[in-house]
Amino acid sequence: MPPRRSTPSWAADSEVTTSPRGRVLAAVVAAPDRVVLLFFWTCLLVSPVVLVGAFRPAVVVPALVAVLVATWRLAPRPVAATRTSALGAVAALAVAAAWLAANAPYASEYVVVARDPGFLTLEGVWLSQHPAPDIPLGRAADLIAAVPAVGTETEAYVRSGDVMHAQGAKLVPALLGLAGWVGGTGAILAANLVVGAVALLAVYGLARRLLAAPWALVPMVALGLTLPMMAFSRAAYSEPTALALVLGGLTMAWSAFETRVWWRHLLAGALVGAGALARIDGAGPAIGLVTAYGVVAAATVGAERRHQARTALSAAAAGTWATVALGYVDLRWHSPGYLRDHSAELHLLILALVAVTLLAALAASPWWPAAPTRRLLRRRHTWAVGVAAAAVTACALLASRPLWLVSRGIDPEHPATAFVARLQEAGGLPVDPTRSYDEMTVTWLSWYLGWIAVAAAAAGLGWAAYRAVRRRDPRLLVVLAVVAAPSALYLWRASITPDQVWAMRRFLPVTIPGVLVLAGVALQALWRSGERGARPVAALAGVLVAIWPLATWTPVLGVVEQGGRLEEARTVCAAVGQGPVLYVHDGADQDFFATIRVLCGVETARVVGPVTPDLLRQVHEVWGDADVVTFEEEDVPWTGGTDPDPLLASDVTWWRGSLTGVPPGGAGGVSKVWVGRLAADGTVTPLPPASASPGPAAPGR
Repeated sequence: MPPRRSTPSWAADSEVTTSPRGRVLAAVVAAPDRVVLLFFWTCLLVSPVVLVGAFRPAVVVPALVAVLVATWRLAPRPVAATRTSALGAVAALAVAAAWLAANAPYASEYVVVARDPGFLTLEGVWLSQHPAPDIPLGRAADLIAAVPAVGTETEAYVRSGDVMHAQGAKLVPALLGLAGWVGGTGAILAANLVVGAVALLAVYGLARRLLAAPWALVPMVALGLTLPMMAFSRAAYSEPTALALVLGGLTMAWSAFETRVWWRHLLAGALVGAGALARIDGAGPAIGLVTAYGVVAAATVGAERRHQARTALSAAAAGTWATVALGYVDLRWHSPGYLRDHSAELHLLILALVAVTLLAALAASPWWPAAPTRRLLRRRHTWAVGVAAAAVTACALLASRPLWLVSRGIDPEHPATAFVARLQEAGGLPVDPTRSYDEMTVTWLSWYLGWIAVAAAAAGLGWAAYRAVRRRDPRLLVVLAVVAAPSALYLWRASITPDQVWAMRRFLPVTIPGVLVLAGVALQALWRSGERGARPVAALAGVLVAIWPLATWTPVLGVVEQGGRLEEARTVCAAVGQGPVLYVHDGADQDFFATIRVLCGVETARVVGPVTPDLLRQVHEVWGDADVVTFEEEDVPWTGGTDPDPLLASDVTWWRGSLTGVPPGGAGGVSKVWVGRLAADGTVTPLPPASASPGPAAPGR
């Protein structure tokens, strides 16, 4: 149906009922959207606070209360408060709460830097105790200057002067830091599950605008049951945050076009652009948003309506650019090395956003020719059929690529080649380390969502594209453009190490929820078609889409990522005392350096072993008494010349990777750590094995 017109006033903008029962009903119906907005305002507040180094409870808490009070009325147009919509909202809240409770016991213990969740978790611990994300080197700077073999830089941490910067944007660590204020390290480890629950509500908030009850619950339930959603919420990944913000932005944009209220367009742009506060590729959905607004402006005729389109575009673009710019200022100030390493990709995204913004401005300008636009609009049916056919054809082309393409997109010099080769050998595949498996992206989606959902989504895409063009529906156009922009990019080339479930990071923020919502659109259309037998088929397909992810579950779901690491870290922290600490690193993928610096709160330097007594004598000359930590006993010259027993031997668990399907299950091993005191002669006196767990320790003491 075409967008509804309403007077842009506060009174006309809210469907208020005066009876107590009506107010309660309206509050229940609005609750999913309110939760997402609370999350957005929290993100929008903490990002600049961290940026300027003022991340303290005394600053954040009162400011957040003030912001929430001031912005309470800035919400999407409420869904009609009926018994059905209230039951749907209650069901959505219950699903989100149950999902959170079911996954909480399996929250990861990613307190070692192996992949992104390691440094994001540790940065969250750091921010729970410090107002700024920069980590001072302290006495480590003196040691680095005196002993060139010693350093502090790792793949995830880059030195800048006398501080270290962890890679990436600071929003997710700041959200973890908020949890740390409330519940310490345990709350930090589980905090991203709360974000995941918010993301599920954001999916429901959009789905109930496109779908009637109970269809709106299908995408939410299916997403909650998928392995990627659980994997990337149990650990500190940035994808659930981006998902919640972008989908919340689409809901706001939908409402903005219904009500024609300018500030809703502004908030829609700010929400979609806020993905850049969490991820360096956050401008991708923003490109789709501005493009859609430009197309709406180009297809609008009449002076008054073009003025409305120009106002909507200006507001949406302003909101988008504000949050995107804030995200990249954050990277420039607090992660310049990471920004520099990804500058080529970032520049392309920014140039694309600049280009579509300028083109959209041109389309909305008074100089845009009206006569050709009217001629094109008279042939809307033809254009609608062509756009829908092109969309479905593109889906078929992407899905067919395994039949005719082998992608080799990994740079032969990249460290990922060795990892891919190991996985190929373990899986009995031909060793081809540059294979990126990009041709499998649609197949990857089918592994987790099922081919029914993927096929239904392609049909839903065609149907929605036809309706968006034929009926000139800007709401559908914005949804399709925002989903399509990053999806087309990553479905063509994922640009990520192709092991599962890791590679699905590219698709969780937008593509996976987009596929599920579009599948619901197709099935609802089939239900309403009136064709004989359509309703039973649609109902059965809807149930299968919702529960199909259950068929992909493997024993991996019961495995805690990096389980055992927290006790290991606490034991080391209790042993090293007040430091400083020299971490002798074996050059493996996992790095304990930041764990010691952040969790133990002691000044730390690292060196790749094995180390000689001469090097350790130089360390002692600069530092005096110090501790040495290593996971390879042969890399350290122990006093007496014999390898000692470890301080602690821990059973550590993790998810196994796969190139040929969903993760098959968990894996585990024994992690042994040694701690000793550095002597003046360059030998290390080992500490005896720990007799018992030291218990919880305050992070960053």
